[in-house]
Amino acid sequence: MAGPLARSARRTLVLSGLRTRHVRPVRAAYRARGLVQRELILEEDWATLVLERRSS
Repeated sequence: MAGPLARSARRTLVLSGLRTRHVRPVRAAYRARGLVQRELILEEDWATLVLERRSS
């Protein structure tokens, strides 16, 4: 899903409902597609990633 979602994001993409154990691989998949982490919100075993498109 990272490919289509990353292409659809103009500047910011918010991914929520992630389990904390999935944060690293998900973040890496989006980093490879030009998005970097702006914020990480953790609550118990759940995470929300706020990603932003890298400046060119």
